[in-house]
Amino acid sequence: MLRLLFDFLQSLLGSSLRTVALWLYACAAVALLLAWALPPVRLTLHRLRARAGAEEGLFLRCPQCGNVNLPGDPQCLSCGRALHLPLFLRIRLRFDAAKRHPWVRWARLLAVTAGLVLFYGLTLTVVLAVDFASPSSDLRRLVAAATVLAMLAATHLLRSALSLDGRGILPKLTHAFLGLSCLGFTLAGLVLSTATAPAEPLLIGELRLEGRMVRFNELAVPVPDDSVTLEYLQLDHPVLGYHQIVLLALSGADRREVVHGPFVRRVLTHLTRNTDWYDRRGLEVRLRADRRRLVPGTTYRVLNTGHQLSIRPAPSPGGPAA
Repeated sequence: MLRLLFDFLQSLLGSSLRTVALWLYACAAVALLLAWALPPVRLTLHRLRARAGAEEGLFLRCPQCGNVNLPGDPQCLSCGRALHLPLFLRIRLRFDAAKRHPWVRWARLLAVTAGLVLFYGLTLTVVLAVDFASPSSDLRRLVAAATVLAMLAATHLLRSALSLDGRGILPKLTHAFLGLSCLGFTLAGLVLSTATAPAEPLLIGELRLEGRMVRFNELAVPVPDDSVTLEYLQLDHPVLGYHQIVLLALSGADRREVVHGPFVRRVLTHLTRNTDWYDRRGLEVRLRADRRRLVPGTTYRVLNTGHQLSIRPAPSPGGPAA
């Protein structure tokens, strides 16, 4: 049903959907490349800064002379005025001092490494799940781009909420709430993209020419010219998205009917005798025959592709899949 809704929206919006989808897709692609490229760049800059001996910290400006002092100094280095620190600033200074210990730095390095592995793994999984590299339609391209943007926003906000920087508790809670909201949009996009993915061809059976006989599942018929015909009933309801193929017979020099139960035979007979009645109510009932010339020694797969019957040569043991 969702796939049918996607097809309807695709045909309804047309070229306007294509323009929006392409712009959003381009933005998502650029954002994804930047998100993947920035962590190595930031780690390299941080390493260069550490080698140069540079450190980040707070500075206090003396209210009397305006001289800049380190926050740990008890008095101004210029005028000697006492510098009184509020409680929250003293707590933060102790926290910053604790972060300079070697074991804390190693723990942060391990946490950053694990976070990067998790980030690249999850983002790559989402990109593959939504078929971001080659979406099959403009609407799927739009959903894939929105899902990737929501995923990148979620990772950025949750990283900010879990980081050990000096931000207050309220900004971290806000970022956590927004990050979880974006994560919800990402999961919704994954579900929507998976539910509307193109259906894989369904294998119905295999055809094989053996001498002057053609075998298909449990059926076998003689053929005079290496050609065989598959007869089937095709049912389609465009509004409901219903599609069904029912094999009826295999024909060559003789005709062999596919074995169905008594109830199924009565239903098939009723459908074929009342084709016009069903057509007026949206259900297309078509009797079709697909004729194929077979090459000796080659196995052919009979597939239901979602809209028709397809007969394709089966891949060789070392060859690509059909």
